[in-house]
Amino acid sequence: MKTLFKNKKILILGITLLLILVIGITYAVVVWTTTNYGVTLDTSCFDVNYELGQDINATLNPTDTSEVIDERENTITINSDMAVSNVSLAFDNACTRYTGIATLELNVLTINNAFTENGNSYESLQYFLIPYDSTEYPTVNISTLTGETFNYIKSGTITSTGVMDIYSTSLSPNQTKEYIIVFLINSNLIDTDVIGASFTSRVDSRVEQNLSTPITDFEYEIDDREGTVKLTSYIGTSKTVVVPATYTIDGVTYNTDLVSVTTELICTGFRPQVCRDVTTIISPFKDNTNIETVYLSENLNEITLQGAFSGCTSLKNVPVIPSSITDMTETFSNCTSLINAPEIPNTVTNMSYTFSGCTSLVTAPTIPSSVTSMGSTFQNCTSLVNAPTIPSSVTYMGYTFSGCTNLTGTIRINSCDVGMKGIFDETTNSITFEVPAHSTTATNAGNLEYANVTVSEYENNVCEYIEPDPGIGGEIKK
Repeated sequence: MKTLFKNKKILILGITLLLILVIGITYAVVVWTTTNYGVTLDTSCFDVNYELGQDINATLNPTDTSEVIDERENTITINSDMAVSNVSLAFDNACTRYTGIATLELNVLTINNAFTENGNSYESLQYFLIPYDSTEYPTVNISTLTGETFNYIKSGTITSTGVMDIYSTSLSPNQTKEYIIVFLINSNLIDTDVIGASFTSRVDSRVEQNLSTPITDFEYEIDDREGTVKLTSYIGTSKTVVVPATYTIDGVTYNTDLVSVTTELICTGFRPQVCRDVTTIISPFKDNTNIETVYLSENLNEITLQGAFSGCTSLKNVPVIPSSITDMTETFSNCTSLINAPEIPNTVTNMSYTFSGCTSLVTAPTIPSSVTSMGSTFQNCTSLVNAPTIPSSVTYMGYTFSGCTNLTGTIRINSCDVGMKGIFDETTNSITFEVPAHSTTATNAGNLEYANVTVSEYENNVCEYIEPDPGIGGEIKK
C-alpha cells in the first residue's frame, strides 16, 4: 500500500489480488479470491475514504451472456457463475472549494495467452461496473446478489497485462459513490485453450484532490434573475482547470453556466429575402490551445456541452462528463491531442461530431443506450483502430467512421433501423460489419458499396421481422 502527497494531490492504492484458474474438460471452474483492504487519510480540508468490499472465495462457471445481459438496456443479472466485489469512495463535507476525481484501475499482472488476441478465448474474460446503494444491499457477495438485475455503466474485456482505467468519476464534498465490480467468463467466446488458463491482477483506485479554479481566471456574466454565472472566456494560464458547480461572488452563490447555445433567425436585406438560423455557442474553452486537463463537477447544472472544447488542440483529458448532459454535439471536435475518450453518461442522446477530427484518439468510449444520433461522431479519427458496439437506440450514423483510416476489426450494431450514408467513406482496412438479420439496418448495410467492408447478419432478439400481409409489405418490430 502506497501513499503519496504531492502538489495537493492524494494517491490512494487499495489492493485486491485476483487469482482466476480455469480447470476441467468442460471449463467448469474458475476460482477468484480477494482480500479486503481499507484506507483512511486525513487532509487539512477533508477525509478521503477508500474501501474495497467483502472477502471472497468464489467458484465460477463460464456464463452465457445472452441469458443475463441486455445490451439494449445496459443491464446485467447476477448469477452464481460470476464473482463480485464492491468499492466505496467518499469525500466528507469540509472544504467546499475542493473537488475530487476518483479513478478505478485494473492492474493486470499476468494473463494466459488464451485470453489475449493471440488466443482462441480472446475477449472472454470480462468485467462490468455497477453503481449501487449499500443501504439496499449492505452485504455484497454472490449469495445476496444472485438473481438481482442492475444497470451497468461500464463493461470491458481483459486481454493483456498492464494498467487499464475502469472508470473515472467526480467527487464533491459530502458525497459518497458506491460500485459493484462483476467479473465473468463469456461462454460464447471460450475454446479448449482456456483449460488451465490463469489470470492475476489487482484493483487499484486513485483519488486526486483539486482546488477549484478561481472565478478571476474567467471572464463572466452574472444573471441575478436566473442565479447563474456564465463563464464566457478562460483567461487563466494554468493548463489544468477545475470547474465547480457553483461560485460565490461578493457573498452570493451562483450556479455555474458553462455552455450557452442560442439560435437566431438572420435574414438578408435583399429581395427576395433569404433567412437562415444562425447558432452561437459561448464556451470559455472553445478554441483554447493552452489547456490540457479540465475537471468538470458532476453537479454542474448543464444539459449541453455542444462545442464546449471544440478546437482545444492541446486538450488531453476530461475525466468526467456530468450526468445531466444530453447533448454532446461537437464537444471535442478537432481536439487533436485527445487520446482517450471520457465515459459518456446514459443521459446523452446526441453525439453528432462529438470526436470529429480527434486525430490522436485511440480508444472509443462505450456508447450508452440513450444515444440516438451518431452522425460523424468519429469522422477523421485517423488513430482509431476499434469501434464500440452500437446500441439499439441509435437511429442515425451518417459518416460516423468516415476518414478513420486505421479502423479495422468487427463493428456490431444492435439497432433495427439506422441510416448510414457514407459511414465508412475513406476507410481502407478490412472491416466486418455485424447487423441484425431481417432488419432495415441489414437492408441499408447491404446497399453499402465498400470493397473493404464485409456485412454479416446475425440472429438475435433485437429485431423481429413480421410476415407481411399480401400486398402490404413487411414491417420491422423494435
